[in-house]
Amino acid sequence: MKEIVFFGGLAVLVASIIINRYQNEKALALLTDEERGRFIGQFAKLRMVNLYALLAVFLLYAVFTYWATSSVNSAFAYFGLLFIYISLTQYLAYKKTHEIELPQAYMTLYMRILWVRFIGILVFFMSMLYYIYA
Repeated sequence: MKEIVFFGGLAVLVASIIINRYQNEKALALLTDEERGRFIGQFAKLRMVNLYALLAVFLLYAVFTYWATSSVNSAFAYFGLLFIYISLTQYLAYKKTHEIELPQAYMTLYMRILWVRFIGILVFFMSMLYYIYA
């Protein structure tokens, strides 16, 4: 039963990634070249912040696993930190996207993309927790 839940969560994650890629291409087609340029320029600094945050997640995982003698399960800590990282990056992307005032049609698709991505990740992490602790 645990394996079915885990692979079901993984299937939901993969399906959400495929849906998001399709929706993202559809949304980008709605933008003009100038809007696309502003969009890409807005996220240039955020990419470096995301890289540093991801490195911090791996560093914290190493601390939890090798140096901290706590009762925290290292897998739970790792997936928890990863979930927090993904949630924060999605929030920052949402905030940055609203700052550049893109067309409403794009924003509607973008919000759908955010929700599908977040639900896919949430289902996967819940299935991982069930797999680890059930």
